[in-house]
Amino acid sequence: MRHNIFQSSTKEGCLFRLRKPSEQDVRGFISQQQHSVEGGREITRAVDLETIPLYVRAGAILPLGPVKQYVSEKSNEPLTVSIYPGADGSFLLYEDDGKTFNYRRGEWMGIDMSWNDRGRTLNLRLAKGSKILPPMRRDIRFSYPELGASANDVPVRYNVDRNRVLLGGGETTWHRAREAIRGWQMFNMPWLRLYWPTTPIEVGATVAISVEHFGFHSLNAARIVYVVDDDGPICRYGFAYGTLTEHAERGEERFTVEWNRSEGSVWYAILAFSRPQKALAKLGYPMSRILQRRFAEASKAAMVTATSCK
Repeated sequence: MRHNIFQSSTKEGCLFRLRKPSEQDVRGFISQQQHSVEGGREITRAVDLETIPLYVRAGAILPLGPVKQYVSEKSNEPLTVSIYPGADGSFLLYEDDGKTFNYRRGEWMGIDMSWNDRGRTLNLRLAKGSKILPPMRRDIRFSYPELGASANDVPVRYNVDRNRVLLGGGETTWHRAREAIRGWQMFNMPWLRLYWPTTPIEVGATVAISVEHFGFHSLNAARIVYVVDDDGPICRYGFAYGTLTEHAERGEERFTVEWNRSEGSVWYAILAFSRPQKALAKLGYPMSRILQRRFAEASKAAMVTATSCK
C-alpha cells in the first residue's frame, strides 16, 4: 500500500498530510486510533517537531524483534507480534540460515500467520513447502535484574500493585484454589489468551500472553522465577513469573492463594512490580496502567468463579 506524505513546517511544529491511493482503514502505529480514508482523501495531523506520524493498515500483522547488525546474526530473543484489527490480514514469517543457498533445497522455515478479524483469532501454521529447522539453543534472558524480589522486599523505581480477594472458606475452597492456580484459571478472561494453560507450575516454565487492548493484540513472554508451596498454620500456594527481554514491560508478578487454618478464610492475592521497557509502552504509559488495573480486577473475578460451588 503506497502512501504519499506531504510536510509543511512552522516554528511551533509540522503539519503532515497523508494521502492514500485506495480506500482502506489505517491505524496509528502508537496511538492505535482508527481512521477510515477514501481514495484520494487525506489525513491531516499537526504534530510537534520531534514527531513523525506513522500509520499501519487495518489487518496488518507486525512481528517486531531485536535489532540485528547483519542478516545471519543469531538472536535468542523472542518476537513481539502486534496485530492491528479492523480487517482480515496475513503475514509470512520467513527464516533461513542467512548465509548459504540451502533454501533452494528446502532448508527454510515459514510460518503463515492469518488474522480473522470477525472471530478475533490469530492462526499459525507451517508454510507450504517449508519445514521445521533444527532448533538452536536459545538463552532467553530476563529483562530486569531483581529476580525473585516479589518474595521479599519490592525494589524501588517500580510501580507496585497489590490486589486481594476473599474466595471463601474451608478446606474444599482451598483445594479448589490450588487447582485453579495449577490450571492458570486467573487468566481466564475473554480478551486474553494464555499459551499454554497446560504449562506446569515449575521454575523455568515459560508462557506467552496474548492480550487484546485498545483495538490491537500484543504477545509477550514471561518465565516462572519461583514457586510458593507452604504447608502450616497458614498454607500458601502459587508462583511468580518475570518478564523476558522482548516484553513490553519489565518486572515481576506473583499469584498466590492462602488458607488460614484457624480462621478458615481462603484468599487470592496478586503482587506486581513493573515499569515500561519498550518505546511503545513508555509512550502509552497511562494506557498500560489502565490495562494493568483491568487485568487485576478480571483476574480476581476469574478466581472467584473458578473456586465457587458448581
